Amino acid sequence: MATITKRKKANGKATYTAQVRIKKGGQVVFSKSSTFPQRKLAEKWATRTEQSWKEGSYSQGSKDEIFSTLIKRYRHDIENEVGKTLIQCLRTLEAMEETKLPCDQVDRAFLIRLARAIKREG
Repeated sequence: MATITKRKKANGKATYTAQVRIKKGGQVVFSKSSTFPQRKLAEKWATRTEQSWKEGSYSQGSKDEIFSTLIKRYRHDIENEVGKTLIQCLRTLEAMEETKLPCDQVDRAFLIRLARAIKREG
């Protein structure tokens, strides 16, 4: 069952944290949360997360997973909920050679290099 919590940021804007917890025999067997700028997005994420866990298709990811694959999976998850510009930005990131590395190598230095590469490509 999902819980959506509204919080106000310092700038006064609201954010919504969706938390999915699944218990079996009184023990928490699955717990995941994520924060969104809109309640509707938080609710959709919670519904998808619960459903994929129940179906057995939920993936926590792995060290061997490629960063560009993660971007692609995220793009597919949000494709019908956001605008064309964001989708195109994610497609551009997916195609960049810099994002073809294992997720366990994504750190601050990588993100700085990626930002510089994006700036170079314009």
